[in-house]
Amino acid sequence: MSTKRGSRSILPVVFLLAGMLSVGSAVTCDEYAAYRGTVFDGMQSQMLQSPHPYCNNQEVYQSYNFTDSSVTHLKIVFDEECKIEVFDSLDISYDYKNQTFTWLYPSAGFNNLIIPNHAFNLTFTSDSSYSYYGYSFEVTPMTGDFELNDCESFAGNPGETFNGIDPQVIESPHPYCDNMVVNQSYIFANSSITQIRMVFDTQTEIESYDSLTISYGHVVKTFGRYDIPDYIISGGEFNLTFRSDFSVSFWGYSINLVPIQQGHEVLTCETFQASEGTSFNDTSAHIIKTPHPYCNDMTVSQHYSFVNETVTEIRVEFSDLSSISYDRLEVFFEAGDRHINYSFFEKDLSGFIIKDREFGLTFNSNYAGTDYGFDMTITPLLAQPHTPCDSYKVDPGAIFSGLDAQVIESPHPYCSDLNVSQHYSFTDSSVTQLTLSFDLESSIEVVFDMLTISHTKADGTEVKNRYGGDGDFGVLVIDTNEFDLEFV
Repeated sequence: MSTKRGSRSILPVVFLLAGMLSVGSAVTCDEYAAYRGTVFDGMQSQMLQSPHPYCNNQEVYQSYNFTDSSVTHLKIVFDEECKIEVFDSLDISYDYKNQTFTWLYPSAGFNNLIIPNHAFNLTFTSDSSYSYYGYSFEVTPMTGDFELNDCESFAGNPGETFNGIDPQVIESPHPYCDNMVVNQSYIFANSSITQIRMVFDTQTEIESYDSLTISYGHVVKTFGRYDIPDYIISGGEFNLTFRSDFSVSFWGYSINLVPIQQGHEVLTCETFQASEGTSFNDTSAHIIKTPHPYCNDMTVSQHYSFVNETVTEIRVEFSDLSSISYDRLEVFFEAGDRHINYSFFEKDLSGFIIKDREFGLTFNSNYAGTDYGFDMTITPLLAQPHTPCDSYKVDPGAIFSGLDAQVIESPHPYCSDLNVSQHYSFTDSSVTQLTLSFDLESSIEVVFDMLTISHTKADGTEVKNRYGGDGDFGVLVIDTNEFDLEFV
């Protein structure tokens, strides 16, 4: 039989099998698998252990209860030899404040524990691979008052109900502990509260194998390692689950819960993602926006249109705050027989003209950090006061995602007092060269007007090609996938 090292007395291992008491003998794997725990009616410490080494393919459930009425808590101290294969696990669970809490002990990190109860359950599972020493720990019944450390208090916290409308801070220990499974519920009981904004402290950091998950209604949201954006919860309550493994522990989390009252609701990620767009019956400007900030792992597809037939084009403008990190916004529409697609990344959100009264929009975010998102103002342009030159003056160019040939042109004829700067690019990675073929009818006033096409070569040299007058402008070959156009 394995004995405990140190100054503590050596106690026999007690197993109750099929009504027979076996004291002091080494336990076999079959005996261990059949054992379901026991009830202790005294105040003596007890040694509980697996076989050494334990066996493969076992799934053991045991319950222990110290029935003496003076027991207020239990102290568990692990043997320093404890070791479990990485895919095996020892779980210790107990009830506290009407909830069940679990400590996980996989592979390593056998931290000692105070259980604020006189009883606990033990689960041990092993797979078909390696087996090691297993576990051995002494459990001591204790009386009187007890003090939990930060992690034990955190594990024993079932959550809280808030009756007011003031913001509240909830947080893990800093740093948090290994081998934790914590379930908590938080409620803002005031009936006027319809949303909760979660604002994460900038120090928040969770190890990549640990997790913080919140759930409400049918929504389950798991947060990543760090740089966690604000998040909006629909409703006035949610559940929180925090899990940590045996490896590295980081600072943890601190969340400021800001209740939002009815009439002051903000757009949520779920609402934005569920929206399919809108048809507008008026000729007023409208704002299309993401939540601020938006969420990870979003896939949004929407369609917008102006029903009024006097609308011929739509001006699109973005707010200065608009930024979409490494995610992707696409706006696409049909202009005659051409399919136009504007693709945006990061902070490159520049305005443009949609040459139609309807368009499609897709927005995709990945699993990494998010950003503010976008505020996109769409203004319908009516046929009567609008001329082709008005559109041309504000046209910033285009980003083409395919490999089809594209036509770029000025109004025919163009207008006086133009000062147009445009940028064109092809985003397909296979594009390394562009060929610009001018129409034979191309003609520019030779004295005061000029068309300039410029690009930057691989060595950093800027090349400018200028055109003016009548005649054949010919063909221009550019050894890059993008260029700038200026027409004055």
